[in-house]
This record gives sequence, structure tokens and C-alpha cells, in this order.
Amino acid sequence: MHDNEAFSSLKIGGYKNFLRFHFQGDKLTIYSVGVQRMPKWKKVKGVFKSNEALKPQLIDTPIEIDLKQRQY
Repeated sequence: MHDNEAFSSLKIGGYKNFLRFHFQGDKLTIYSVGVQRMPKWKKVKGVFKSNEALKPQLIDTPIEIDLKQRQY
């Protein structure tokens, strides 16, 4: 019934993504950022560490919204 909501909370190591919002004056820019492969983490002396770096990338073109012209 709610396939998208259930799937989004699964603990799958790859294909994580998020939105980044940047406000500048009356302009809003939305970036969709994704990470195809998450690094492996190991617990060392109570602290989680990884030897691999995150490799984020834009997964779509940024969306720009002029907040002055938006009517709510």
C-alpha cells in the first residue's frame, strides 16, 4: 500500500540520497545529492571509523526558485 515509504527506511548500503537547500536572499536553490556506494564502517575502541571516503555527486540539475514571485 505504501511501497515508497516502506522502501525508503530499509537499511540498504547503496544509493543513499538527500536534498540540500541553499537560501540566498530571495532565491532558493535545491540540490539533489546522491552517494552510490556507502563506505564500510568498523568500530575501533568505541569509535566508528572508515578508510574509504564518501563520493557524493549531483543526481539531477539544481532547481532554482525565486521566492519573491511565489504566491502562497
